[in-house]
Amino acid sequence: MTRSRQPELRQFRRWARKRLADDPDGSGVACIDRAIVQEMAALFGLSRSEFLGHLFRFTPELAPQ
Repeated sequence: MTRSRQPELRQFRRWARKRLADDPDGSGVACIDRAIVQEMAALFGLSRSEFLGHLFRFTPELAPQ
């Protein structure tokens, strides 16, 4: 997600970069729960399914979905 260039997700990219930088395990994966997905989608003016579509494009294959 941090490589995405879609302007509507600029704030999310900033959040993701910070979340990954603060990850003590260095896994490269930031986990968020369903309630946060809904809140972030609303914050970015996207439907939940649109936001999830963006997330899934950047989710590593082995990460839980």
